[in-house]
Amino acid sequence: MQTNDKDTIEKQRKFIKGQITGIKASLENVLGELLISVETYKNECMKNLRDSARENSHLDERQGTEWHERESVSYRHHFLCFRWGREVTTEHYSTTYTYLAASDALENIRNFSYEACSEIESAFTKAVDIKRVKQRLLSTILENFDTSDENFDINSFRHIVEMTLNRIEFPVFKLDVSEYISSVSSRFSGEIRDSSKRAELQKTVSDTIDKVFDKISEQFLKETVTFKSKINGIKTGFENELLKNINDEYDKIQNQLKNKEQEIEKYINVLDILKNLTFSN
Repeated sequence: MQTNDKDTIEKQRKFIKGQITGIKASLENVLGELLISVETYKNECMKNLRDSARENSHLDERQGTEWHERESVSYRHHFLCFRWGREVTTEHYSTTYTYLAASDALENIRNFSYEACSEIESAFTKAVDIKRVKQRLLSTILENFDTSDENFDINSFRHIVEMTLNRIEFPVFKLDVSEYISSVSSRFSGEIRDSSKRAELQKTVSDTIDKVFDKISEQFLKETVTFKSKINGIKTGFENELLKNINDEYDKIQNQLKNKEQEIEKYINVLDILKNLTFSN
């Protein structure tokens, strides 16, 4: 009993424990890589946001044209000091000027907001390649389960994987910049020609884009932390789902081993009692 039954149960226990450890390690690798990917694309996204902020902070100068007219007087005839036949002609000519358009400033703020939201949403979808993650999870199952077992059903595991991945919700970003638009439009409108006013508008746009950048970056970083936390939660749920039957089997083996040890101890006690009775006789 000590050598056969107990050894057999112990071997089963070690095998199942190794299977559990292997599955946990494989899942840690797959979803650990996923978290690294999220962090990588987060950093790339932040760089792209800074580049977009810098581009939209600058206003391009425009060239405008103004038309003018001036009159000139000429005389057709003259005799000595006398002139007659006065003719007035009108000449049209143009001049150019440089200006900044207030509408461009408002458009740049809107553009940065739209570009930032799209960039962030794209970062999350790029970081989590659903098709690749699905393949990795199925490979983990095939590597750690006995596929030759008649009870093994790959379709049931596929269903578990599908349900797990369907729980991944990608953030949707929307940023309201109406207050920033109103602030700028209340101070500037039309064509800004004066050089000091142009400098003031340029600085206002730059400062406003900085505020929008800070606001959406803060939102993005918070959402990244939340998203990674959700991934960890999904990992735990998926792991529990996969190991449900295996853990039950492991607990059953543990109980068998415990019962067997108690049974052996009981027999040893009986043998000791019998030995004592034999020696006493």
